[in-house]
Amino acid sequence: MNARAWTLIVASTLTLACGGRVGDSDAGETDSAGTDASESGEASDGGTSGGVDTAEPSDSGETGEDAVAACIVDGALTRALAIADSKGQQLHVYEVGAAPITLDASLPDGVDAPAILGTDANAAVLAISSSYSKYIGPGSIEGAVLRLYERGGGALLWSRAFADYRLAQIHVDALGRVAATVGWSVAPTPAGVLVIDGVVTELPNFGPAGPIGPSGWVPGYIYDDLQEQLGTGLYNVETDALVQVTAGNNPSGWRVDGETIEYIDNDAEVPRLVVAGPASASAIELTPFAGLAPVYTDGVAGDYRLLVANLDGQGDAVTRKLARLERSTGALTPIDPTPPPGLEAFDCYFPRNAIDSDGRVLFELRDAGAARVYAWDPDDETWTALGEPMTEVEDIQVAGGFGRVLELHGHGANTTYCVGTEWSDPPPDALVGSSIQLARVDPPLQLVIDAEGFGAVSVDPDERCAAWISGGGAHQTVHDLDDDDALELPVAGAVVWLD
Repeated sequence: MNARAWTLIVASTLTLACGGRVGDSDAGETDSAGTDASESGEASDGGTSGGVDTAEPSDSGETGEDAVAACIVDGALTRALAIADSKGQQLHVYEVGAAPITLDASLPDGVDAPAILGTDANAAVLAISSSYSKYIGPGSIEGAVLRLYERGGGALLWSRAFADYRLAQIHVDALGRVAATVGWSVAPTPAGVLVIDGVVTELPNFGPAGPIGPSGWVPGYIYDDLQEQLGTGLYNVETDALVQVTAGNNPSGWRVDGETIEYIDNDAEVPRLVVAGPASASAIELTPFAGLAPVYTDGVAGDYRLLVANLDGQGDAVTRKLARLERSTGALTPIDPTPPPGLEAFDCYFPRNAIDSDGRVLFELRDAGAARVYAWDPDDETWTALGEPMTEVEDIQVAGGFGRVLELHGHGANTTYCVGTEWSDPPPDALVGSSIQLARVDPPLQLVIDAEGFGAVSVDPDERCAAWISGGGAHQTVHDLDDDDALELPVAGAVVWLD
């Protein structure tokens, strides 16, 4: 883009086949991740962001040549990972069967500011951005350095500095091309950048939200010259064509999926889930929600979407309609189970649900003594309790999902703004006060962990490894979810699982 012309194809030119299987669209890939690494985005002081799904987990019962190795064998990692250390401004890489290496992620010379690190990777390269924003008087100075390293040995392939703006999410494709959004972009800074073979191309009006696809298309956000969002769409880095998919701010359920964009069209006569590519689009009518727009996505896991619409009320009086969508088949299943005997909803201010990649819907339930997360399987109409019971808590929640593995949080007294809760005669094995657990229905997993901070846990796409910051922020614990082996690494930060 820059001084180059765009070829704009407005959204109305897309061919939309209603009621068909979304997977039948030839608009692009439909892998759930759309990226080559399990995490991308900014990381500061051990946090992560990104927000795009990763590959579905492997069946832990598989055998033969395709079976996934355990996470830790004889005290050594069998799963490669990298740790982005914002405080140390370094990327620590742990390849299988090789000595750890440390890669430079420092800020530009003379900059004294906290580093904000962003990472992404594929089988051949590691990309890392080091950004800063420092306030001076009424204004601020911003900047970034983007580096691309070779996986086998850590050779620096190129480094590029950005003097007037920082980078937010970065995405590297299979060819080592980097697409990045600009952090808190305001005119006249660009909305995004491309770096291909070390050559920087600024994108004044387009902020990438995923990597460059095999056909050259990048999903992202479209802005005007004042950086007001006009909509979302797909930009082709080879032809400069721009296909606008939606107008205005992000619609409900918006997410990228390879070279396609998924969203819920609440303006249709019957709300529908749309998957749009550069040449065509497919849609599934959400018939259980006819007349109930707006419909929201309450959870995404693998092929499943948990959809919700509010019926009436506010706060504790909110009633909702839930349905599960299986995207590949278009099957819609209403979700309205009766809790097991003796249990009732345990919600703070409003109901919350989640879903795992086997299509089970997660509810927060309680009795007089303890609260717990329960999984409802709508296919065989069964309930399964997850994790340990929790008592003396003001709220519990599914804080994160990694496929079938779920991160469960209990929030103890005086840690929330929720209304106080009474407890009596809790079970002897109940966790008291705040806690963090990892849990899974099948194969069963129930693990109480000492992770520090909200959302501090990361699980690899094959669900064999979990990692979290421990030791007062000084260490990274890597835990084998199959046999409970554990390693303590001497660095801490945001984890990137490497293929």
